[in-house]
Amino acid sequence: MFKKFFSLFKKIFSLSVFKISLLITLFFIVLCIISPIFLETIEKKTLDFKFRSRGVRTPAGQEVVIVAVDEKSVGELGRWPWPRARIAELVNHLNEYGTRVVAFDIIFAEPQRNTELEVLKQLRREFTGPEPGEGAETAPALRRNAPELKFIEKRIGLAQGSDDDRLLASAVKKFPGMVMGYFFYFNSAEIANLGEKDYLGNLKWISNSEVGAIRAPAGVDPSRFLRRALGVQVNIPVISEAAHTNGFFNAIPDDDGTIRGAMLVLTLGDRVFPSLALQSVSLYLNAPIMMGFAEYGVEQIAVGDKSIPVDESGKMMVNFYGPGHTFPHYSASDVVTGKLDPALFKDKIVLVGATAIGIYDIRATPFSAVFPGVEVHANIIENILHGDFLIQPSWIKVFDLVSILIIGLLLGLILPRVRAAYGLIPVVAIALSYYGIDRYLFEIKGVIVSTVYPIAEIFFIFLGITFYKYLTEEKKRKQYREAFSRYVSASVVNEILKDPDRLKLGGERRTLTVMFTDIRGFTSISEKLDPETVVHILNEYLTPMTEVVFQQGGMLDKYIGDAIMAVWGAPLTLPDHARRACITALEMMKRLKVLQQGWEERKLPPINIGIGVNTGPMSVGNMGSEMLFDYTVIGDSVNLASRLEGLNKEYGTNIIVSEGTYQETKDEFVFRVMDRVVVKGKKETVGIFELLGNKEDAAQFSERVARFEAGFKAYQNRQWQEAIREFEALGKYEEDKAARIFIERCRLYQESPPPPDWNGAFVLTKK
Repeated sequence: MFKKFFSLFKKIFSLSVFKISLLITLFFIVLCIISPIFLETIEKKTLDFKFRSRGVRTPAGQEVVIVAVDEKSVGELGRWPWPRARIAELVNHLNEYGTRVVAFDIIFAEPQRNTELEVLKQLRREFTGPEPGEGAETAPALRRNAPELKFIEKRIGLAQGSDDDRLLASAVKKFPGMVMGYFFYFNSAEIANLGEKDYLGNLKWISNSEVGAIRAPAGVDPSRFLRRALGVQVNIPVISEAAHTNGFFNAIPDDDGTIRGAMLVLTLGDRVFPSLALQSVSLYLNAPIMMGFAEYGVEQIAVGDKSIPVDESGKMMVNFYGPGHTFPHYSASDVVTGKLDPALFKDKIVLVGATAIGIYDIRATPFSAVFPGVEVHANIIENILHGDFLIQPSWIKVFDLVSILIIGLLLGLILPRVRAAYGLIPVVAIALSYYGIDRYLFEIKGVIVSTVYPIAEIFFIFLGITFYKYLTEEKKRKQYREAFSRYVSASVVNEILKDPDRLKLGGERRTLTVMFTDIRGFTSISEKLDPETVVHILNEYLTPMTEVVFQQGGMLDKYIGDAIMAVWGAPLTLPDHARRACITALEMMKRLKVLQQGWEERKLPPINIGIGVNTGPMSVGNMGSEMLFDYTVIGDSVNLASRLEGLNKEYGTNIIVSEGTYQETKDEFVFRVMDRVVVKGKKETVGIFELLGNKEDAAQFSERVARFEAGFKAYQNRQWQEAIREFEALGKYEEDKAARIFIERCRLYQESPPPPDWNGAFVLTKK
């Protein structure tokens, strides 16, 4: 174990300073992608810090107020729960005040106990005996006719007529702007412990609030993406029947118990229901709730023309404005007793909930660990009405990864060039810059980006590089002296050792031509032959091919197994480097035919090759480690040449060149336009051409080139049938795989046309 650890430690600290930065950067990129729970928890805590550092904000509108069952109300009107008659008074007053929407963050799950009626019935039993069906004998007729009984019967009638539940139901029914609250159960154990009530059957009482406007692709079940409930607790039937609409008030916190988001919709069975806040907005705007689903989940939730950003499960990030009492609070007792100006409630959304200590719904939010649950709904409503959202768009993960990469590259380039004592300056500057961008996006744009990963990356890169430089400084001085004393004078070595960072790898940016060649299916061929024969064939092939490269002034960059990489234009400058590469490619095919004849006579498998040529900007110079350099080229243009070589397999060709090479040499060689493609791993469209021969050979290729170009032009113009006709005309030539490919594409596009913005390019999925 210790040996493995020491070996790993040694490998890590044998890297260059930049590579250490890159290694740490890649580590944080991987962390960001997999998002470990403990880091995500820290990330959520940084979101809380962003809220608190931003400070309290005044809500943009004045539509939302809270009527609270607070300490004052309990002191004036008695302990909670209040008689339903008193709640009915509250509703009636708000109705009279012109309130547009009243939403109850309270549930009336049990009938109210009528104590007066129970006492009167007990007194009646003393005169008449037990109630019918109670199994006891009837009292004597004398007592049944007592004068006191008449008074008791009269009082019973009055008590039954003043049923508080019905009074509240009547007030609710008369108020079309009422949203009654209820909640869902998500745990089967909760339902089991609550007795034998039919919690699933309670669906009928909330069916009037079901989300009906749902758009989903064919075969997609919307309910499978949403948080699924197992049962529902509703208001008692007499109130539920009177309610015009309902909304659930479940608050689902994050793993640390803090509420940062809100589920706007939940599902029970196959039906979708809105939250109290969402239903209140719908009623306030007199607009329907609409939902759109995609293959991955919820795509959109909207109320009328107000679109709400949510994740795939329908969860919205809540943009909290501050701690409790950020919104106007009024005591319920002041409303019941008529002490408040009705104008305070006219055309408003009134949320009714408990805030008195001991009875209210306590929640933890980014601003406070003790936050009134009813005010969470107020924040949600305000966010929706004024479009004041916190968002995490689909591009945010890319932004986070790019930020980590850029920070890592910057530190990897800067820190090696400054002394450790001054290294803290760029570190602090970059950290403060990112923090400024983070705050700007959060406070001004409402965009949430990662804080933990980039800041932690900065810290670890600084520590890693500083520690590395400290450990390796003496070792590097010794290595540099040994390495360069044989190539430069002692005085130059001493100058380098004064500032080792002056020694740089790399080179310059130039436009060159690069070629890749590869034997088709060489692995399968080699499996059929003994090793000695394979080596002999490979040597027979590589020798003449390399000779051609040298004859045309090319640089043999490297052999990659049976593949060849060659460059023209470096290190010796060649103005006609593209022409020389094309001559080399054609000459390679001629020499291959001679080799094929010899292999055929010796009964060896036939061998064919593919050649890719590209002309473009690339980096050329000394690449490698600080101790060992290699003169080579790198860049996207080099990668493209490799991709072009591989495309020969797709189109049945031998030589494919890029548009850059074609433009440089089109007057000297015969080319056939082949396609416009987007190669794997790239987004740009690339024109590709088949190199057929020298200009003097144009006559033998003229009809074939003209036919193919006519077909390709028709294909680009979406004239599928005309294109098919031109490509089919090429059938008189030897097997033309490229023509067959385009015939198949045209037929495919006839059945399923490409989108209107199609630019004629074909996206390749293979390298």
